[in-house]
Amino acid sequence: MEINILGYGVMGRQISSLLILMGYKVNIFLKETLPEEVVLKNIKKIARFLSLELKEINFTLLTDITNLPNAITIECISENIEDKKLIYNSFNNINNKPYLTNTSSFSPSEIGENVSGIHFFNPITIKLVEIYMTSEHSLNNELLQLIESFKEIEFDVVGVNDNRAYIANFILFEEISTAIKLIEKYQYDMKSILQVYKHLYNGRNVFDIIDVVGIDITYNILNNLKEIDDSIYVPELLKEALNNGYLGKKNKKTFKSFLENKEKN
Repeated sequence: MEINILGYGVMGRQISSLLILMGYKVNIFLKETLPEEVVLKNIKKIARFLSLELKEINFTLLTDITNLPNAITIECISENIEDKKLIYNSFNNINNKPYLTNTSSFSPSEIGENVSGIHFFNPITIKLVEIYMTSEHSLNNELLQLIESFKEIEFDVVGVNDNRAYIANFILFEEISTAIKLIEKYQYDMKSILQVYKHLYNGRNVFDIIDVVGIDITYNILNNLKEIDDSIYVPELLKEALNNGYLGKKNKKTFKSFLENKEKN
């Protein structure tokens, strides 16, 4: 089976690598040419992280979307609703196979009438994928086969509804929002919050999660959720961090260091 991947950013790299390792022929659409060595390096990295065997590697890099074959397509471009609508509308005219978006904060139906959703997590070593299928796609044998293949490599596949952020991101980003709200509105410091977290949820660190996801993406997701739910709190501290050039892991200027600098001053 062939699968098209639209976009080769943070998630496009990981999803395409996973699918290649699972034995699919993957056609990757990029805006600009990229050395195949870069793709091979990412495939080997995911193979190591997920303990998957490197079998036959089969992929094609394309910069002209009209050259992609008629195949199941997963869109992995940045979280901009207008860009997502544009690429779907242009591609839908040349492809009649299931089209899925990896959006983390929009509902598939906002992108197009017959768009399904397949949401992986960053990093993809989190073996969870949320799936929303339109009624038409739920009968597609190739898509059902793809879903079963994720289960075979021990991914938990959770069916979700056509709502923004599905289940996981709704829970996670409300939690992130609340942690920052405690600092912003109730004058707690980060150390106190992390001391409490040592005894909750296996000691996870929400500030590290912000840096992995990206401060900009975290801020955008919370704003997107706010549009459909007024109870969502969008911290000004995220905006302040962005205005000061902090993006998280991607530019090595972390939200944790931003908070530490503010506490010192």
